[in-house]
Amino acid sequence: VETAIQCLRNIFFDDKGARDETILVQSSVLLDFVVKAKNSCSKDLQRKAIMNIIHGMNITHPQVKDENNNTMPYNALEAWIDTLVEGEDSTTIIGEKKKTVSAIKKCVKLVIKHEDDDKILQLITKAVSVPSDTLYKKLLLPALLETAITSTSSIMLFMEAALQLSTPSTVVRLLSFLTGKKEYFQKEAIVIIPMLALMGHDDSTVRQAALDLYDNLSEPPFREVSKSSILLDGATALPDLLRNNNDNDPAILLKHCATICQKWINFRGHQRALAIVLSSTELAGEASFSLDNRWALAGGLIFRKLLDFDDKVLDESSSLVEAVVRMFKGALINDASEIFNLVIVKGSSRSRSYSVGRASGVSLADPYPDGMVDALVKSLTLAGDDESDSNCYIASHIISTVFGSDSWCNIIFKDRLNSKDRMRITNQLLLLQTVEANKAFLRLPLPAGDLCSLLKEHTNNLVALATLLDYIRSSSSSSTEVANGMFSVLESISSSDIMLEDDNGMDFVRHSTLSGLLEYCHTSS
Repeated sequence: VETAIQCLRNIFFDDKGARDETILVQSSVLLDFVVKAKNSCSKDLQRKAIMNIIHGMNITHPQVKDENNNTMPYNALEAWIDTLVEGEDSTTIIGEKKKTVSAIKKCVKLVIKHEDDDKILQLITKAVSVPSDTLYKKLLLPALLETAITSTSSIMLFMEAALQLSTPSTVVRLLSFLTGKKEYFQKEAIVIIPMLALMGHDDSTVRQAALDLYDNLSEPPFREVSKSSILLDGATALPDLLRNNNDNDPAILLKHCATICQKWINFRGHQRALAIVLSSTELAGEASFSLDNRWALAGGLIFRKLLDFDDKVLDESSSLVEAVVRMFKGALINDASEIFNLVIVKGSSRSRSYSVGRASGVSLADPYPDGMVDALVKSLTLAGDDESDSNCYIASHIISTVFGSDSWCNIIFKDRLNSKDRMRITNQLLLLQTVEANKAFLRLPLPAGDLCSLLKEHTNNLVALATLLDYIRSSSSSSTEVANGMFSVLESISSSDIMLEDDNGMDFVRHSTLSGLLEYCHTSS
């Protein structure tokens, strides 16, 4: 490592004829060497080597045009911070504070210029996670955090970091830093969404820091905030906060959710923030945040974005999927006091569930919100056409949450959807051809006309026919119309050409059809 340090000095300061691209490649190789040698040298020596690389980059990097080397500033900063995380306070580093801060500031600006938000976010979380208060206050805060917030001019990356951090003390440290940055909050009205989520944090010290941050806003969006309730109850107090400030335009908060969805939906911290706020608007009640508005202004957009997610992003967004899918159930909270004892808190997502049958304060949407059937059908269609984990996960969640609800099946599906929409939904369930989709289909109350249409449409789909015939045999509402439909199916699959085929599946469907007809004859007599 000592040899590497001398080599670095020669490259950066003595070899005047070296090309910038060559210098950057050499420094990249040396950085990799120094990082790998961390177990065989002291932390001070390793920091010294990395800092030499950072100093050298500040001289050469602005002129470099090789796009493949743009990750070098981030790699160097990450390696340097890691030495601080793993080591003790270094009097050498503090002694060279001015020189170090200057080098780090320049390097941070290079990262912001060339890297994506993910890299900047990682640097922020690493910086506030350094265990040493001395190093944090004297180096990381002035060099990295101050430079990052000035250069990005966006408070939202810092809020994302606060939402992602798992240790309460580091969250408080970051929020304390942000409390003095009033000018940046004025540029981002949507900051209230992550701020509300932090007010619902599991740890009371974080909730207090979030309240202090809220007090720093020049134009607070809420007329009054019960700090004692938030400190005591956390997320449980958020619906009351939103309900008690219903003189504000509720559309504004929902539009903020939509903006977050457009810009920050790929970040897991903001996904969780959206889930918490959407759940809170739901529990605030229909008078404050109607289901129609929640779906039209935020839920529908978020759901469409979720359908476009790739698998690795969706893994982190299950709480957001839960919050949006619950809208499909069509439950309306008319009197929040009636469901107080039915609120169930589950983990960090704080999802709620309640039963219409047990709570007089809850009713069902009539009519069903515009666009919900389209979205539901699209999800089931994508799960059948595109077997990506994300689409299958969302469809599975819809099947268990929505089709698993007796009130949705027996009231909304049966009485509040027209025949065309019922057919669209049932067709996609039959085409999905999964065990859970078939079970969901068997739960639906279908009139004879719908069953006949489905029999006619799926005559050539043996799996769908088997499910349909299963349904008819177990149903007590078989009619002459349905029996005629089964005769038509039997005639179609028993023609001379088809009968010659050796197909066990076809034989099974014939047997099921005959069983269904015999069952009809028995019940009719």
